[in-house]
Amino acid sequence: IEAVLKLVAVGTVRLGSNSHGRCVRVAAHTNKQRLHDYEVGLRLQAIAPALDEHVRAGAEGRPPRLGGKARAARNAGTHWNLGIGAPQLKQALARPQHAQRGKRP
Repeated sequence: IEAVLKLVAVGTVRLGSNSHGRCVRVAAHTNKQRLHDYEVGLRLQAIAPALDEHVRAGAEGRPPRLGGKARAARNAGTHWNLGIGAPQLKQALARPQHAQRGKRP
């Protein structure tokens, strides 16, 4: 799965679904689509560690153990300024707790 995430992040492929709801790889065509796919890939990379921990915790019957930075990265990857573009998202994910809190007066 990590290889697919890397391909999505660099815009080589994009993810879609077929008529059966299965995830499929589709060649990325336009520059606009590549930029979109790059942002989606970055967001997937941001939430993957938290998702992994939630699945492991569920399988082990325990609450998930996430640090503040992992939790903030998940939140930023999921909710922070959707559609803002990859360069701004990269900056936000470098400091996810700062991005999550927003600007201070």
